[in-house]
Amino acid sequence: MRTLRSAVCALLLFGLPFAGFAQAPATGTAANEKKKTAEVTKVYVPKKPVARLGEVVVVSVANDDLFRASAGANKVTLFVNGQDTSIEPIDSATSNYVFRLERNDKNTKLWERILEAPFTNRTTEIHVSIGSGGKPLPVADNVGTLTFEKTNFENPAPWIWIGIFIVVMIYFFHLVFSTDILRNGPKVGEQVQAFSLGRSQMAWWLFIVVVSYVTIWMITGNRDTVSNSTLILIGISGATALGAVAIDATASTRTKAAIDRLNTELTTLQAQRAATGATPALIAAIDDRIAAIQEEQTNIVKTPPSVGWLTDILTDDSGAVALHRLQVLLWTFVIGVVFLASVAHVLSMPEFNPTLLALMGISGATYLGFKMPTTG
Repeated sequence: MRTLRSAVCALLLFGLPFAGFAQAPATGTAANEKKKTAEVTKVYVPKKPVARLGEVVVVSVANDDLFRASAGANKVTLFVNGQDTSIEPIDSATSNYVFRLERNDKNTKLWERILEAPFTNRTTEIHVSIGSGGKPLPVADNVGTLTFEKTNFENPAPWIWIGIFIVVMIYFFHLVFSTDILRNGPKVGEQVQAFSLGRSQMAWWLFIVVVSYVTIWMITGNRDTVSNSTLILIGISGATALGAVAIDATASTRTKAAIDRLNTELTTLQAQRAATGATPALIAAIDDRIAAIQEEQTNIVKTPPSVGWLTDILTDDSGAVALHRLQVLLWTFVIGVVFLASVAHVLSMPEFNPTLLALMGISGATYLGFKMPTTG
């Protein structure tokens, strides 16, 4: 009995270490499997201290094979501040994914929030990750945060841009007031024609859009900034100016027809006056009619004098300030100021409500409708 007891104790004594040894690998494997998850371990901008629009960002992923397997057929995209930017990698051959920071139709609102107040707060912090299917990967501690510079220059000097803007404004106003670019046409004799409301509106939007586009490009490096509302506004102004020119051309055709009719009548009267047997009374009547025709010809071809830009564009052919012209002017000015303010605040051309764009179109159509019955 004592021998049996000793054998059992010896078996237990020698078996426990082996049992522990056999279980150890299983415990270690489970721990390793638990720790093996995909996560972002590094985010950086190659060879530069800050990130900017148009530049590349590298995102390093640990256990990339697990990430690719979980992504499956879903597109891999960049996440900024927890939101999907819909930016796909330009290089995904390794676990170091390379992205180019850029705007697109799906992330415009995100970048507008990041780029707010670029002239007062040049930099901001952004949190970067990578993901698929709308879900970002977890980010390791103390990584994933980048300093983002809203401007695209190392040492921007505000006075330089102010100086350039002033030069452009001076040149623009030089063109306006020293040429006939915004007038109804070239000089008639020595008299300049009045300024055109349609041409002025077209020039206003041309100037605003060009200045906004160049400003955004020079500051952010982004070249794809023209919004749908911008195209519509340019289209409305162009259509208004084109419609005004077409109406003016129609009026000119009517004027030419009237002049031809008067010239024909004048030729007939002069032939009757020179005919043999014309009585003094007939000659006197013919002379009166010839004088009336000549006065009518003068009134037809008479060009209204230019008083000044504001008065010209607000005054219709009757010489009175027209409400429909004032409406076009005010809405064009107000929306233009809002447009410029948006560009200065978020470095992006705004998207306006369709109702507001329709209001601009209605104002232009009203202007053309009132202009149509006139002769100029």
